[in-house]
Amino acid sequence: MSPLPRPTLRRRSSLPRRAPARGRRVLVAALLLTMAAVAYARMTTRWAPAPDAADLARLKPPEGAVLLTDRVVDVIDADTIRTARYGRVRYIGIDTPELDDPDPDVRRMAQEARRANARLVAGRQVQLLPDVQSHDRYGRLLAYVWVDGLFVNAWLVQQRYAAVMTVPPNVRYAAQLVELERDARRSGRGLWAARAR
Repeated sequence: MSPLPRPTLRRRSSLPRRAPARGRRVLVAALLLTMAAVAYARMTTRWAPAPDAADLARLKPPEGAVLLTDRVVDVIDADTIRTARYGRVRYIGIDTPELDDPDPDVRRMAQEARRANARLVAGRQVQLLPDVQSHDRYGRLLAYVWVDGLFVNAWLVQQRYAAVMTVPPNVRYAAQLVELERDARRSGRGLWAARAR
């Protein structure tokens, strides 16, 4: 005759039986709170969709703004030109690679950026819009520049020839330029590809 199986002893858990259900409720509540916080942050920080990058390059000067009109006689580099009446003009809100940089890759980018700027403005009539501070310490006129309705400062950032450089109090188009730079960084081409090395 075979022996009877031994009864199995059950240990009582020290936790109440409903603990797993409570844990799930806490987890669900935490997840819902996190989702609500993310949604609230999006609503408060970005209540309107970001403007399209192509539209930013076509920004117009403000209504009623007094614009200076002059002819470009020399393109010094990608962010500085010389005009017939106002002399040297430094583009506000951007910075481009330096032509005399010790790094050959940076010099190459500087030449490309200068050529791009020259294609836009060399020998052309441009419209200049100063901001709060009209001149820098080198005596250059600080200006936002348009040629045939194209916002040159923004175009150079959009096309990845320039990086944003905001110097208060000249911040009229800072937000738009930053948005363009974000788009350029995401693309990883042009100036941003060279800087990633």
